[in-house]
Amino acid sequence: MRSVRLVAKTLAKVQRYAVWYKLQESVVNYVRGCSVCNRQKTGTRKAKAGQISYHAGSPMERVHIDILGPLTESRRGNKYVLVMVDQFTKWVECCALADQTAEVVARVFVDQIIAQ
Repeated sequence: MRSVRLVAKTLAKVQRYAVWYKLQESVVNYVRGCSVCNRQKTGTRKAKAGQISYHAGSPMERVHIDILGPLTESRRGNKYVLVMVDQFTKWVECCALADQTAEVVARVFVDQIIAQ
């Protein structure tokens, strides 16, 4: 929005003194390339909802899971690493995976984290 107003204002000022072929295109390019304008312009993104901070009150109350890969395949045929972090204690567990299907991830999570 701001750049549209700047183009319109600049175009009006230039038209008071001169007219040339593709004047509007020249003004648009000038405003887009203006370092002062670019430093001072505000963002056009709309604000998103604020993030909510969750804090775990005890170990294993909140566990973060992510998959790393694909990596170079190991001798056992594993290409991925399942990374699990306990938010409260910051304990990290890593498990090698052959694939990243939901069934495999759930099985490893239950066997390696929940059961232990």
